[in-house]
Amino acid sequence: MLVVKSSSSSSVVVVVVVVVVVVTVVAIVVLVIAIVMLVAIVVVVVIVIPPAVVEMVVVAIVMVVEGSKSDSSSSSSSSSSSSSSSSSSSSNISKSRVVVVVIVTLARVLVVVVILMVLEVVYVVVVVVVVVVVGGGGGGEKG
Repeated sequence: MLVVKSSSSSSVVVVVVVVVVVVTVVAIVVLVIAIVMLVAIVVVVVIVIPPAVVEMVVVAIVMVVEGSKSDSSSSSSSSSSSSSSSSSSSSNISKSRVVVVVIVTLARVLVVVVILMVLEVVYVVVVVVVVVVVGGGGGGEKG
């Protein structure tokens, strides 16, 4: 009986050591994946997206802020708005271009994020399968 107990406890120790090693490896791989994701996002933002797009995004943000300010002051300047209808139409065209550029930029970033999420999900599934196989093997040995 003592030999059986010692052998079962040693198998439990082996399983615990294997689980600890697997968890450590998984943690290291998760850190590496996180670093790779950060690098990929930086590369996409800095290299893939041209600087003109970034400028257009900044211009769009400025125009949105100015638009909200002009909307709040439009009631007081309704008479001057009728005289500047031609300039507002040209600004509407530029706003639509800015919106298109912003949508394209967001679509690029979204595609990269979706690809990274899919890779991460595949990685998690593989890790879960490995852990289940290792745990199932340990359970079979116990049984």
